[in-house]
Amino acid sequence: MQLEALRDLNFHKLKDLYSTEKLLIRALHKMARAATNGKLAAVPDV
Repeated sequence: MQLEALRDLNFHKLKDLYSTEKLLIRALHKMARAATNGKLAAVPDV
């Protein structure tokens, strides 16, 4: 029973991390498009 709860907890943590990563990547691309400095705008595509 406890192993199942830990498995569920880890699954939800991984889902949260994946979602956060996707949001961060979107935000970085928006920031790069809005940047006026060429070095800041040169964000590598992920």
